[in-house]
Amino acid sequence: MSEKRQLAILWISTLSVVAAIFFPVRQNLSEQAPVVSGVISSLPVVEEPIPKRIGEGDNLDLEAPIALAIDLNSQKILFEKNIDEFWHPASLTKLMTAIVVLNTVSFDEVVEIEAVDTDVAQPKMGLVIGERVTVETLLKGMLIASANDAANTLARVVTGSPERFVDLMNLMGKQLQLNNTRFKNTTGFDSDGQLTTAWDLKTLVFEFLKNEKLASIVQIDSTVVQSVDGGRRHWLTSSNKLVTRENILGVKTGFTEEALGNLIILAQDHGNQILTVVLGSNNREAETLKLIDWVFSNYTF
Repeated sequence: MSEKRQLAILWISTLSVVAAIFFPVRQNLSEQAPVVSGVISSLPVVEEPIPKRIGEGDNLDLEAPIALAIDLNSQKILFEKNIDEFWHPASLTKLMTAIVVLNTVSFDEVVEIEAVDTDVAQPKMGLVIGERVTVETLLKGMLIASANDAANTLARVVTGSPERFVDLMNLMGKQLQLNNTRFKNTTGFDSDGQLTTAWDLKTLVFEFLKNEKLASIVQIDSTVVQSVDGGRRHWLTSSNKLVTRENILGVKTGFTEEALGNLIILAQDHGNQILTVVLGSNNREAETLKLIDWVFSNYTF
């Protein structure tokens, strides 16, 4: 492991200790106690017009057990449903995987694929043992196509093992005050104790979107990436079916048998941006669009 990477990992660990001292976790996930919403720390508070509800409006009925819509500028909650209820994150986990990678290695670092990287369930981007690719290529595979082989590779490159990488994910979670989130793997596979909340996911996405390169990757509908020698190509298609829409700016999908359909979306209308989180839906795209339409129809910005 390079000295630069060791220093980056030490930096994450140090910041997490400081966060634990000055911002102690108010809830213990294992206790399953009532949750108190965390503090938004990822984006600076700016003086922006606060959205106002248009009259009483119609109440929104979503089948998804958990949903949240929040104005990106003022951070005002526009819709909420069980936003502190624990849920399986599925591949939304990869947002944290990307954040840890961002803080430990450079995008242009070249990585050689090993057998352990490809020994994982679908979806995969089709990495081949011995192939050499950049970290940026792996991030694209993980965030666009939700490729598990890319996530596996990134974890190995940063810390040498998935277990050690997960430790970094949870340390970063403490730093970001994700007080009700615990990670057990880098991909989002269902695992006992791997849980989060819509409120924590909102904070996680705010941190993710602060990096322009990551924010631009999750807006890509489809692309082709290749090995550094140009010998192999990988066609990536976004798992996010809504990203082709003009008013959608990313962000990420997730699905497992326990989580069902999870979807986080950044949407805009006439320059006004909102973030939506829908968890546990049998029709995540339709319900997300329903939520977005309801917000822009029932609020003035």
